[in-house]
Amino acid sequence: MTATNNINPLGVEKINKLLVKFAIPSIVAMVVNAIYNMFDQICIGRKIGPDGNAATNVVFPITTIAMAIALTIGQGGASKQNIELGAGNKKKAQNVVGNLVIFSSVGSVIITIIAFVFMKPMLVLFGATDNVMPYAVDYSSVVIWGMPALIIGTSINNTIRADGSPLYAMISMALGAVINIVLDIIFVFPLNMGMKGAALATIIGQYAVCIISLNYIRKYKNITITKDSISFALYDKYVKRFLDIMLSIIGIIVLSIPLLIIAVVIKMDSPGPIFFKQKRIGIYKNHFYILKFRSMYVDDEQKDIPTHLLKNPESRITRVGKILRKTSLDELPQLFNILKGEMSIIGPRPALWNQYDLIEERDKYSANDIKPGLTGWAQINGRDELEIDIKAKLDGEYVEN
Repeated sequence: MTATNNINPLGVEKINKLLVKFAIPSIVAMVVNAIYNMFDQICIGRKIGPDGNAATNVVFPITTIAMAIALTIGQGGASKQNIELGAGNKKKAQNVVGNLVIFSSVGSVIITIIAFVFMKPMLVLFGATDNVMPYAVDYSSVVIWGMPALIIGTSINNTIRADGSPLYAMISMALGAVINIVLDIIFVFPLNMGMKGAALATIIGQYAVCIISLNYIRKYKNITITKDSISFALYDKYVKRFLDIMLSIIGIIVLSIPLLIIAVVIKMDSPGPIFFKQKRIGIYKNHFYILKFRSMYVDDEQKDIPTHLLKNPESRITRVGKILRKTSLDELPQLFNILKGEMSIIGPRPALWNQYDLIEERDKYSANDIKPGLTGWAQINGRDELEIDIKAKLDGEYVEN
């Protein structure tokens, strides 16, 4: 392929030609998708009846949320891709698309899990009645499986247009819609699969779009996507942070009752506060206050000395505290540190501000340059039983990998 053919038309073509080349395929793709949505309703209405149509309308906000996320990632990434290409930063444009693929993949899995966990409460919130609920559950329990394909396919589809291939993007979207329409007829009528059949037809169409879009990764005209296109700085800043936020929120919600029970038991077991704050070393050796369930008697609490260095530490730990420490339940309040951005789910355990030997040893492996974690490689390989140099080396292995 010549250098001329690799030039992105968005940078050289006249506006009127670009409108025809890019707007018409986009309009056609949108019209075809609108037709398949209408066809879905026709098939369900003819076979199931009004309750089936009502069920799809109740589920629609869930898929709309997924589509909104896909468009946020896709259009934002495609805009940044074109900005970098226009500025001549091909490497940065490649990184944008590489990270878009990772971010949409990881994000879609998280959204899918959340959708499954909160499916019924969301259906109730969106207006499902007793008559409609069985149909809505049948439809949503299948269609949610298509969320990864919907988010990944739509996100990448935007970058395909940004690469100067709007026709390829249109064909992928249109083909998915055609597959959906054909399978709607087969699944809903001859096979009599009802709501689940209509939903299955939808997700097969979505996965077709996703596969065709992913196939374009090898065909980009203006960039080349390889494993080196993934910027891990962006991964840490956006993808990992997104995961931390979502997992900490889910953890706080799911564990809310156990957290409350532990708090009550601590209060009943010994006088003093429920939580214990301690100054620790965060990313770039900045200080922050870690949150734990209190496990020691208040009079004996020594905030700036590691437990294993205390004299006769067992006599200082409360009865409940012994259980909490043995099961690591005392660490659960750190979900709030993670939500605040002071910690991550996975990373080196945060050192005390005055553990100078550990801090200095970690500097050798750049382990002080990432967020500390709720758990980490050194934590699962020995915790406090490890020597300082071994612990720091294991933290370094996590940083490298």
